[in-house]
Amino acid sequence: MTDGAAPSTALDDALFETALAFALHDDPAVLWAFLENAAPNILAPVALLCRLADAASMHTRFSVADGLLRRAIAIEPDNVELHFALAIAMEEAGDVAGARAAWSGERLRGIERRFPYTGSARPIRVLTIGSALHAIRFSLFVDATQMENTLVYTQGYDPDRPLPEHDIVLCAVADVESDAPALSTAQQMVVRTRAPIVNHPERVLRTGRVAQAARLGALDGVVTARMLLTTRKALQLPDIAMRLATAGIEFPLLIRATGFHNGRYFAAIERPADLAASAAAMPRDDVLVQSFLETRSADGLFRKFRVLMLGGYLYPLHLAISSHWKVHYVSSAMASEAAFRDEEAAFLKDMARFLGPQACKALEAIAAATDLDYGGIDFGVTADGAVAAFEANGAMAIFVPDADPRWDYRREAMNAALAAATELLRSRALPQ
Repeated sequence: MTDGAAPSTALDDALFETALAFALHDDPAVLWAFLENAAPNILAPVALLCRLADAASMHTRFSVADGLLRRAIAIEPDNVELHFALAIAMEEAGDVAGARAAWSGERLRGIERRFPYTGSARPIRVLTIGSALHAIRFSLFVDATQMENTLVYTQGYDPDRPLPEHDIVLCAVADVESDAPALSTAQQMVVRTRAPIVNHPERVLRTGRVAQAARLGALDGVVTARMLLTTRKALQLPDIAMRLATAGIEFPLLIRATGFHNGRYFAAIERPADLAASAAAMPRDDVLVQSFLETRSADGLFRKFRVLMLGGYLYPLHLAISSHWKVHYVSSAMASEAAFRDEEAAFLKDMARFLGPQACKALEAIAAATDLDYGGIDFGVTADGAVAAFEANGAMAIFVPDADPRWDYRREAMNAALAAATELLRSRALPQ
């Protein structure tokens, strides 16, 4: 979180584990008392406080993260990274006024990051519009040997300052449900440029989960869940099951907190009696309810595919196989099951042959309807061969596998997708 933070020591690691337990305690006063008593033994206090703040945020203890960062700022008041992190913590805690004051203050107003250019020729100058809360992972494909990238955060955007010089704009804001204000600011920014824009914010705004489910579900060969954006309070009303049935959503169903990814705060509800408690456990008021799409294969396993949409072409990225309905690559059985890896290898090598013409035609229709320069589709395949579109938007990340030789079969597909994303920027930039 901070530039040049001191490396942790074994003692600080031990203190971190103890302090984290207190940070997750119902009474934050226990944590503050522990930190006061432990202070003489902490060799890198700012680094420790930042680690704790990150962990507290991951557990949605945003007010605790806020307090930890304020303590760090008391030690290093001129550390801009700490003020940046505190503004994010205030946003996440719902302190909109406090966050707005921080972003408009002298330390953060107009904040931008310029990434080092490592090439020798004149670079392609990329202006990346990002959100401090959520942004696509652009660092892997904005190639520093070809491109000089300047990231401007929407939260600190200063309309009185000129935009950094650029040859192309990349809108890296993609989470419509939780980052609509950032997309609104991005719209204000792009009207000031004549450069080509990758993922124009107006097009991104059309890719919210509810809107996409309705749009894509109308396509031939595609099925989507019925979706309803509601609130925790509404989901605790006694007649909620009847209200949901009116919207076409029956049990079992799924609920998820907006703004969270990778399966966090995403739960299956089997019975109406279980809904109120699960809704109350959601970290934010807005909750998305969706019907359950049955995509189990004949062997009883769930398969989730991801393809990227890049400049009008589809690139297979991964296939994850699991016995659990909530399929994510890192929590699936891919690492332990060689047969699953063989199946994924076949998908990556020849997607068209693996999926067949019906599914590929449906994916092409999804890409056309989504209408983004950069994006992805997460999907399953039903028993009758339809594509069950879980989501299709610009928030899809490319994750490069680690050096384990088990993943060597994935590298060609990953590299092809990364190269295509880089070429998308290079080919559309203003001429040098």
